[in-house]
Amino acid sequence: MKPHHIAGAFAAVVSVAMAMAPSAHAAEFPVTTDALLSVATGISQPDVPPPGANRPNCRSATHPTPVVLVHGTALNQNANWAALAPTLANNGYCVFSMTYGRTPLSLGSGAVDSLFTSADQLETFVNQVRTWTGASRVDLIGHSQGGTVQRIYTDRNPATVHRVIGLAAANSGVTAFDDIEYLQNAVPAVQPLLSIGCPACDELNDPATYPPTAPNVLYHNIISVTDEVITPYTVGFLPPAPNVINQTVQSVCPADNVGHLGIAYDPATLQMVLNALSPDDAIPVACDHGLPL
Repeated sequence: MKPHHIAGAFAAVVSVAMAMAPSAHAAEFPVTTDALLSVATGISQPDVPPPGANRPNCRSATHPTPVVLVHGTALNQNANWAALAPTLANNGYCVFSMTYGRTPLSLGSGAVDSLFTSADQLETFVNQVRTWTGASRVDLIGHSQGGTVQRIYTDRNPATVHRVIGLAAANSGVTAFDDIEYLQNAVPAVQPLLSIGCPACDELNDPATYPPTAPNVLYHNIISVTDEVITPYTVGFLPPAPNVINQTVQSVCPADNVGHLGIAYDPATLQMVLNALSPDDAIPVACDHGLPL
């Protein structure tokens, strides 16, 4: 083959390879902002990632740090992240999720087993994400109990974490059984939790559960003053520090009365999360009226 033919063939191969290489913008993933419908349909699919999540070959030049989502009490990856996972993926992030903390009786619901067992499971998953992506560190986003689990993980593995974002996170003592009872009343699909017990719930009420922050990790907490579970809402805050930001939804959108479940599906909150992940690229938040649950 002549040299110019070889060069042309090589260029063609490179072009095809580049076209086939997965990217963070490979597709527009559907975003669902109906929290109640998402939980009702997703609670039976604990092993199905939400749209845009768990693409092992995903790479992003714009946002090279992968994002791991850590769901809340009695939920699972599919029920909790049908809005945030595709929003992140559509904005150029490589996003990953798992269902953790299940027990033999919890069916599709996770985040009921011991917080420390859940942190072990998160460690295994983060290691897998780091292997998939080649990244040394991840960003963590935890909703409700997920905020506690990711803090326990970070306390054990600070060198693997860049940023920790709490979304209605339990960052100090909270009446966790109210969390489960609230979900049972709001979403009939989680009624089976009435009989399974919740080892995590007692641990959430123990102040010794909550580790200190890691000095080289960035923390950003987003909480609604109208949250019905994280009460008082300041339970979702961390002590002031140079690496800690505590923010209420209402400091940005005063009329947004979003509640504990709805905060993971509120369009205004979704943009606040994007701004927290990439402060240098922050854009104004279009305020909305979130689900008051």
